Amino acid sequence: MPVDDWDVECDWVDARSIATLNPGDPDAIVRLGAALSRAQRPALVLGAGTARDGAWEALVALAEQQNASVYVAPYASRNVFPEDHRLFRGFIPAFKAPMNALLAEHDFILAMGGPLNLYHAEGTGPDVPEGAECWTVGDNPAVLAWAPAGNAILGNTRAIAERLLATGKPSERPAPAPRAAPPALNRAVLDDRLALQCIADTLPANAVVVEEAPTTRPIMQAHLRLNRKDGFYTTASGGLGYGMPAAVGVALGRPGERIVAIIGDGSAMYGIQSLFSAFQLGAPITFVIINNSKYQALRDFGQTFGMQQVVGTDLSGLDFCALAKGHGMAQSHRVSDADALEKALRDSYASEGPALIEVMVC
Repeated sequence: MPVDDWDVECDWVDARSIATLNPGDPDAIVRLGAALSRAQRPALVLGAGTARDGAWEALVALAEQQNASVYVAPYASRNVFPEDHRLFRGFIPAFKAPMNALLAEHDFILAMGGPLNLYHAEGTGPDVPEGAECWTVGDNPAVLAWAPAGNAILGNTRAIAERLLATGKPSERPAPAPRAAPPALNRAVLDDRLALQCIADTLPANAVVVEEAPTTRPIMQAHLRLNRKDGFYTTASGGLGYGMPAAVGVALGRPGERIVAIIGDGSAMYGIQSLFSAFQLGAPITFVIINNSKYQALRDFGQTFGMQQVVGTDLSGLDFCALAKGHGMAQSHRVSDADALEKALRDSYASEGPALIEVMVC
């Protein structure tokens, strides 16, 4: 690539119109709508593709029309449905047996915008609960092709949800049981549950959450309930190193909003130099490092394979406040109690540039 490439004049490219919205096969959507209407206990399992398609409002309306339970698909990299909604039931685990246990009550499953059968480790048993009819809808033909069960429709999830809504009728089936509220916590003990609850209690209205804390993710899903459309981003796989640079990218793409990056101490070490980028850009990011002094996710995964010890997972002795200072950031705090954490969070939200909060959890 010549070094002066950007300086060379080139021919003007005329604007073109390219239609990309595929509304799906009409006959297949009719069959899908009929299957949904005759179901007794339907479930919608929503993946990140629904967020990319802008299907949030259509899916809320469809779920309410059908009194359907709503779940988030495994490894969804976006938030796809208001998590305090009366029909929201939780998150599908990326393991076969727990997934089937969670969906066992349903006789109809509609997976939209992402794969239902995405497993983090090998498992046994059926791919969908016994007797459940399953449909998959999305714009990726590869995902539809390797779905192990049921029918599939290639198309835009918003367009298909809007069509189902227009042709469907309000259901008289009873509403599903509400999702359980998170348990009350002891504020004297700062563990990761209380840390996430403190974030939930202080989160500003304009916040966008970026997350890479695999050990804490199930706890985050219980205590930090996200209800803002396009308000959450995480990695779409089990790989590490996404969260901190992604927080900088989201800050560049969402000016005027506060980015709250919830990062595990192990994950942070894959992209710690992102702190320097945040400092250079003056990016409005609150980096919350959940420090349990270990690569807990790798230890947990090692136990899955019967490993007694996972070498190289002890992170005790790291000083993230010192790392922040070394990368130019003036605002950093180490906290070990709930009151100090909430104060540090509020102070960071009131600032214009980046801040780091190291949360020492027990």
